Amino acid sequence: MYKIPVEANDYPGFVANRILMPMINEAIYTLYEGVADIKAIDTVMKYGCLSTARLAEIHG
Repeated sequence: MYKIPVEANDYPGFVANRILMPMINEAIYTLYEGVADIKAIDTVMKYGCLSTARLAEIHG
């Protein structure tokens, strides 16, 4: 697995996992509420995602 080290403050857990878990939860809620099916969610996450910082910048 290819990983790039980053510097972060001393805090329990990993930066990526802290960001990833809420994203996974929202994907499950999206499926549960009937907003999209698994294939659509997976496609958006594979091909339609920008970095979280860039996405926040676009949305204001």
